[in-house]
Amino acid sequence: MKTRRGFVSNSSTTSFTCEVCGTTEAFHDSISHVEMGFYRCPNGHSLCEGELLNDSSVTTKDALIMAIRDTMARNSWSKQSIQSEINEYGPLEDWDEENLKDTVRDYCEADCTAFQCPICQYEVFSEGDLHKYLQKLTQITDDEVLDEVRAVNKRRRRIYHNDYIDYALHKLGMDRLALAQQIKTSYPTYIELSKHLKD
Repeated sequence: MKTRRGFVSNSSTTSFTCEVCGTTEAFHDSISHVEMGFYRCPNGHSLCEGELLNDSSVTTKDALIMAIRDTMARNSWSKQSIQSEINEYGPLEDWDEENLKDTVRDYCEADCTAFQCPICQYEVFSEGDLHKYLQKLTQITDDEVLDEVRAVNKRRRRIYHNDYIDYALHKLGMDRLALAQQIKTSYPTYIELSKHLKD
């Protein structure tokens, strides 16, 4: 079965795939992904609620408030709109969780904070990041990997992150654990890795 990461939409439904566990859910466009238990972190990672890092000091309500404040700091248009609602209804801390979720759905680019994201906290790696890292490291092209994949399956028209990662690791004589150790040694934080991948 083909799996697409993040948001995939058509005229009536949207599907969301968690980048950590691979869980995919489809739901009607009138329902928000947050209501279905899916979240986006400020770095764009797509996560299901079960993969959010638990911090006993942080509640879902706290996380929603942090996501709203993060959006207000990044986006002046959203800040004005959210501030007018705060002026009308009072401080965010006094809002119930449903109203916070509505505001996140309407204005926010992120639904949780980076400290709740296991990818941002370097507990796991997204396949997309591993693909980009290995591509920069090895200079192996997607076309080269596709040629290898087609030698086994002529019907394949594209590669997936997993195809590239497995091929590159085989060429390097490494496994995923060794790759993770190499990345963490070279780039001690996700922010440093992210900057390297964008350069």
